[in-house]
Amino acid sequence: MQLRTDDLSWREVDEDVVVLDERTWKYVHLNPTASLLWRSLAADGGASEAELSARLVENFPGAAPTADADVAAFLADLRAREYLVA
Repeated sequence: MQLRTDDLSWREVDEDVVVLDERTWKYVHLNPTASLLWRSLAADGGASEAELSARLVENFPGAAPTADADVAAFLADLRAREYLVA
């Protein structure tokens, strides 16, 4: 999975990511956990759902019990906003 590259701008602010959807002119503020997942999706080649869960646990060990569900919810939100391609 990858983020769409058209009409979507984002910047890192400290550990967070701020996203501007230029189609709707709405901002989305991502906390450090969601920002980690976002940066993984923005990297060359994107990331699979399993890779996102593994990165989440690697960087936030306390997230292990809910990592899969948290990643699924995050991806569902991105899909609803039409931020993902493939």
